[in-house]
Amino acid sequence: MDTQQYYAILREQRETLAKQHPSGFCLVVSLDDPQRNVKAGAVCEVSVADCARLLLDRTHRVATPAEVEAYRDRQSVARARIVRDDVDRVKQMFDGVMRGKI
Repeated sequence: MDTQQYYAILREQRETLAKQHPSGFCLVVSLDDPQRNVKAGAVCEVSVADCARLLLDRTHRVATPAEVEAYRDRQSVARARIVRDDVDRVKQMFDGVMRGKI
């Protein structure tokens, strides 16, 4: 494939993905690539333009609906844990101030 073909396919794929993902972002899953030391299954959120390039380079694939749901659930749990930790930290600081430790 020459450069012109590569970028023509890239543009087509970007347009198709933009229609499927109007938010401008989609989730991709890495494919196993021992030469690059990449393990399969890593999920990340990327822009549609980056997604088109990753798909064309065959290093990633679009995440399935089940993978998207699992990813969103993990993000929600992580976000809740961070908020809870922050609240606990503030409570400890407040308790220290009220008891004259700080």
